[in-house]
Amino acid sequence: MSLPTFHDAHCHAPGAASGAFVIALEGTPEFEGTFSNGEISPFHDPARLRIAVPYVRAGAQIEGTIAKYHPRREHYEADWIDADIRRFGRRLVLIDSLNAARWPPRTFFELAQRNAQTEFVMCHAGGYDILEFVKACRFLPNVWLDFSVTQHEFGWVSGERSPGFISELIDHALGERRTAPRIMFGSDFPLLEQADAVERALAALDDPDPLLRGNFERLLDELALS
Repeated sequence: MSLPTFHDAHCHAPGAASGAFVIALEGTPEFEGTFSNGEISPFHDPARLRIAVPYVRAGAQIEGTIAKYHPRREHYEADWIDADIRRFGRRLVLIDSLNAARWPPRTFFELAQRNAQTEFVMCHAGGYDILEFVKACRFLPNVWLDFSVTQHEFGWVSGERSPGFISELIDHALGERRTAPRIMFGSDFPLLEQADAVERALAALDDPDPLLRGNFERLLDELALS
């Protein structure tokens, strides 16, 4: 099956995606096929809708208006991220949300509230806490979601839906007019596959283009990144 044009808002190498946020990954554990901050610059090509996203280590100073934060790996405090966003005038923040053991969902919500000038992509949409992240996307205009990892781990892509409410909430968010425009396709490639998730989107949606391409392009246009 040939795939349509799609962009990947959460990947560590572009793979088959036409456009992508190519996210650096540092620290431990290390994953094969991922790249450090010093290795992602060759992927940066805004004319092709490919944006290299640096990874912020705890205590480090990474300049630029775009950054990825990973609280689960780095154990930052939310106030540190808040100050870092303001210090460097971040306009786009990607933040891992699969760390409810350290941060409750409210922490992410408040961080986005305090930084209304910044667009936030809540990567993975919270996993078990998906309801709270869908709510944040509904009520905060600067919150965007991708369902990478969550869509695979809990059965939306294939296999048993367990627990079922997670896949049901993915379906709901993709069909809800107030959240669907701020959800972007993400895969976590090369850790997970792109093609199977794209094929699931094609089967699940009457019009998959906004998820696979349109929302990503609109965000880049809003930020003047393309």
